Amino acid sequence: MSTPPTSKASNSTLEPSTSSSAAEAQTRISFFERFEADILSQRKTITLREWADAKVYPGQIIPVFTFETQRWFCDIQIISRQAIQFDALNSAHAEQENMPLAELKDLIQVIYPGISELFEIKFTLKTEC
Repeated sequence: MSTPPTSKASNSTLEPSTSSSAAEAQTRISFFERFEADILSQRKTITLREWADAKVYPGQIIPVFTFETQRWFCDIQIISRQAIQFDALNSAHAEQENMPLAELKDLIQVIYPGISELFEIKFTLKTEC
């Protein structure tokens, strides 16, 4: 079994025009507990985040925790990160998030009210508890 790193997320700030590097990247990511099974079964293969929550880079392997209890449950490897407009979200994004498009858009507006630009982070499962 793998154990999660104990480091905390970086406090460095990045401007959107700055490319991420290992020194600037966040060192962990969290998801609502309701998504744990989807991530572990690889039915959820992307996450949509605001800039402050998207400081990751392709190839990076980071530990994943539950948002509610900060319990580690796996590591993921980042495949890509790209900007996307909220209005451009479509059924392909919803499928990769493993939920209907209307539910996805509603959830994003609850988490990030009024957001117009998001970052799509594609990932793959590396280890699980």
